Amino acid sequence: MAEVTDADPADEGSDRHDDQSGTNDPPAEAFAVPEPDVASADANSTEAPNAVVPEGAPTGHDVTASDIELRESRRAEERGKHLRGLLTAAAISSVRLICHKDTWAFLLEQTSRHQHFRLPDRVTDLEDGRIETFVSGRSLLAVLVTTREILDDHGPDTDMVTWALASAVYSRTHLAIENATLNRPDDSEVTTIVLDDRPGRPVQGSAA
Repeated sequence: MAEVTDADPADEGSDRHDDQSGTNDPPAEAFAVPEPDVASADANSTEAPNAVVPEGAPTGHDVTASDIELRESRRAEERGKHLRGLLTAAAISSVRLICHKDTWAFLLEQTSRHQHFRLPDRVTDLEDGRIETFVSGRSLLAVLVTTREILDDHGPDTDMVTWALASAVYSRTHLAIENATLNRPDDSEVTTIVLDDRPGRPVQGSAA
């Protein structure tokens, strides 16, 4: 006679669950992590996919210490040139100014508020809308200081026309006073500032 043993129902349920779990488990591929699609990455990108930028790493917009040092050096150099120009202009009696009447109007608008600017006694009209006048050395100092302030205050909100005119006047004034000498010969011409650029004459024999 066969021996009959009592089976634990809980054990049978456990065995049945183990058998079914083996057949219903999803395949291993379902848990695989997909590889990054490198080919679909931005063709213009120079970074590797999923690249991590270290904290504090410099970018193209960062300003380094050497950049700041170079900027300060340039400012100091420009400041020194500006002061030397003021000392030179202070020893000049008067300068002859030739420019368009609109440029002259710009100078009056910008420098008339300066305490050392004085209106010249006479302004002569020339052809092509130009004017000629003689400005005192004191007024010349006001022109240099005023236009330099416009250049130093240049920012995103600065009117570009104002900046360009101030730059032209300032640079041409410096160019003119650089030729001033301490010992002025009797037959020498007066220091002249000209803002009247024109195309150069074609070389004789060149094609038109």
